[in-house]
Amino acid sequence: MAVDTRSPAREGRSSTARGPVRGGPRARRGREKPRSTLLASASLAGAFLAAAFGLGALLDGLSWWAVVSLVVLIVLGAAALTRARARVAALAPIVSAVVFVVVTTLFFAPGSAILGIIPTPDTIAVWRALADAAQTSISEQTVPATANVAIVFAASVGIGALAWVGDVVAITLRRPLFVAVPLLVILAIPPVVAPGRFDIASFVATSAAFLALLVVVRGTRQPGVAVGIGAVAVVGSLLTPLVLPAVQPSVAFGPGLSTGINPVLNLGDDLRRTTDRTVLEYSTESGSAQYLRLVTLERFTGDEWAPTPTRVDTGNTLDDFGAIPGLESEVPLEPETTAIDVARLSSPWLPLPYPALSVSGVEGEWFFEPRGLSASGVGETATGLDYTVSSVRVTPTPEQLLAAVPGTDDVDDYLELPDDLPEVIGETARTVAGDDGAYTSAIRLQEFFRSGDFDYSETAPVDNGYDGTGMEVIATFLEARSGYCVHFSSAMAVMARELGIPARVVVGFLPGSTGEEPGIFEVSTHDLHAWPELYFDGIGWVQFEPTPGRGALETYADVSIEGVPEATPPAEAEPDEPDDAPDPDVDPDDGTDPETDQDPDSALPETGSTESAQTPQGGLAWVGVAALILGLALAPALIRFGQRAAFVRRARDGRSDAVEAWREVVRDATDTGVALVDTATPRENARLIEEALFSAEPALSRVLARVERHAFAGATAAAAAGAGAEGDAPGDVAAVRSALLTSAGAGGALRATVLPRSLLRAFDRGRTTRS
Repeated sequence: MAVDTRSPAREGRSSTARGPVRGGPRARRGREKPRSTLLASASLAGAFLAAAFGLGALLDGLSWWAVVSLVVLIVLGAAALTRARARVAALAPIVSAVVFVVVTTLFFAPGSAILGIIPTPDTIAVWRALADAAQTSISEQTVPATANVAIVFAASVGIGALAWVGDVVAITLRRPLFVAVPLLVILAIPPVVAPGRFDIASFVATSAAFLALLVVVRGTRQPGVAVGIGAVAVVGSLLTPLVLPAVQPSVAFGPGLSTGINPVLNLGDDLRRTTDRTVLEYSTESGSAQYLRLVTLERFTGDEWAPTPTRVDTGNTLDDFGAIPGLESEVPLEPETTAIDVARLSSPWLPLPYPALSVSGVEGEWFFEPRGLSASGVGETATGLDYTVSSVRVTPTPEQLLAAVPGTDDVDDYLELPDDLPEVIGETARTVAGDDGAYTSAIRLQEFFRSGDFDYSETAPVDNGYDGTGMEVIATFLEARSGYCVHFSSAMAVMARELGIPARVVVGFLPGSTGEEPGIFEVSTHDLHAWPELYFDGIGWVQFEPTPGRGALETYADVSIEGVPEATPPAEAEPDEPDDAPDPDVDPDDGTDPETDQDPDSALPETGSTESAQTPQGGLAWVGVAALILGLALAPALIRFGQRAAFVRRARDGRSDAVEAWREVVRDATDTGVALVDTATPRENARLIEEALFSAEPALSRVLARVERHAFAGATAAAAAGAGAEGDAPGDVAAVRSALLTSAGAGGALRATVLPRSLLRAFDRGRTTRS
């Protein structure tokens, strides 16, 4: 039986004998191609818009869907327009990818981009902040959730990227069946996240559009294929929640707290949440409430407070934390046992009272850090842990603190400050504290903030552009006199260092509130907090609470307790206020803060503070963008390289035949611009290839001889009579390709390598015909 070995042709080029009949069916198909491509793009867009509409089961309103639809239509429209107008259809995926980046920049981060459309490192930072905010918002909200800017950003980028992939797969590579995969990803989201919530109309519309895509691209007359896939999508989406465990949302704070990078950067965003959720419950043997710490921030760079990078010592297991830093036996200690049950907390640190002596009941790789006595996990998270902490309550007397001196025991790094610290910080610290000793200075600093001249506000720093922990932010905060715990704790710690008292900032939780059960304290997201600790020789780290209206004072820090130094009246302690000090309730006229020169509108309010957009990895962001663009540009070349490598591997293993070798020659010829004819025989097409070469290539004759023997005598007989030809197929194909590239010239060879036309046009479908 004869084997069909005809090779694919190039449309729109001259043909030889047996070419398409003028005005025949093939000519009509050629004229209809622009229209069919447009119909394919329309069907693809309809499928993704219908699938995205199904997310309405999770999100409130339809404004989010309008934005997502606009992004999808622009991306797919750019690809369709490029195919219709550009001479090289291979440009469509690249152009649509560039348009995708431009649209995302214009819609979600125009203030950080050049001309509002060209992304910069600040744009990447805004995108990261939006992604983090979306993750947080999704984990916090109940269904149906409010589609804020962060969620709309995530939906637009996610569905837009899937639509771009669908366009490449369905139209560029002509493999529309594989578009079912990204569509199923979108369709499966509602029933997985919220079992029982799905939009059947979305399933039906998606299946109908997918069927239209198959008909347009592949010309199928078997609608049962698409209907079957649509049925699988519906049934699979409905059954998936039954076999998967129920989704238990965790409390995901900002990226610092959830990843362990810098937990104070986005603490303001975490506090500004409208939804208050329980993070953990605990009980104490004494029945008293207590602060729970996560991590200490020892390093002040001038721009921010951050944890000191340390290498995990796997010998520091939680069964024994060792000695308490700086503590001597004369200080009164009260033993305590705390049982902690973490409900939902996406954090690599364990909430612990200070100072902890040991922890039991924790599974996984958890280790303590000896200087701060915080416990962190290697690849672990605190969610769902139930453990018991043995600790002590350190209660130094006022007399002991008065007699103590600022730390001199290997704590010099807790005094480090930048050389260009704003003068207002040092002047305010010295005026407030006086020179009556470290303990008295600490009390006066604390009471300076708690005296009533400062307001607690989670929004004023954002509204007036001085959110964050840097020294310029602190200077502005001292004048504006309005902020939240991050500002109060970082300001007091920096001012204490200026006075020669070692200080650090702690991030953790307030004691919480009494729960429904007696003796049980509940800690919620609203209890997330930061406070300063100061170091005194012989006593160690001592906690203070400068944030007004938040937390509780220890006996040694409460000025109403006998023996505690009295604070200097604020009116006498505070320095003269500048005449041009900003009113915390009034925005500056030019929209920027005079100290920080930050524009509060440079990032969307929903993305978090402007601090989140300040990244030291801007260069890496540009490298990432460049790598992405380069990867997209080289994708066709890499796919073609993979095809050649697969052929060589199969040939070496004896799993390929003469027909596959001929197909590789046809692909190489098509890549270099040779106009082959799909209705011609291999011999006729080989003649066309020879005409394109500078000189005769014997390897081409050997490949042709093998495929003709295969067609007439069958694979077995051809191999027996082929003079060892089958084993030489990879070398012959490579020789033909080398000759084609040489004949095409440098420009043609580059174009054939980077933009292989055999991939980008639906000519090579493995069709063969009789010779």
